[in-house]
Amino acid sequence: MAVRGGVAEQHLYNQLSTDPAVTDLRLGQQEGPPDLFVTVGSAGLVTVECKNASPKMLKDGTPKVETQKTRASKTDPKSRRYDPSQFDVVAACMYGPWGRWEFRFKRSRQLDRDREYPDRIAAIQRIDASWSITLLDALTS
Repeated sequence: MAVRGGVAEQHLYNQLSTDPAVTDLRLGQQEGPPDLFVTVGSAGLVTVECKNASPKMLKDGTPKVETQKTRASKTDPKSRRYDPSQFDVVAACMYGPWGRWEFRFKRSRQLDRDREYPDRIAAIQRIDASWSITLLDALTS
């Protein structure tokens, strides 16, 4: 899983490095989010977390992405769920369901919330028409 994640991050980095809206781009150097620090035009500095969309679709054929940490703290059951403030945007790598190195973007504050922990992001997100094709579109929608 870590290898697939690293490959997706590199493809995302490569894609964003050619995006005319991006004026600066740095990989995160820490364990945990965010994966990238991106400066986008008038939006300024934006943090991006890269996740691989599942090769398995939802029952209706819609792609999905898992947005939770690999491990949870033994003393905090909600620690596996991300807090929306940990990154600004999630970038879902669509290679798994589509076989193409494409990404879909959505602001963390617009992601579905966990039913049990409403202050956290739900573990599974539906990648539908509310996701943007570019980072800039996600920031301005």
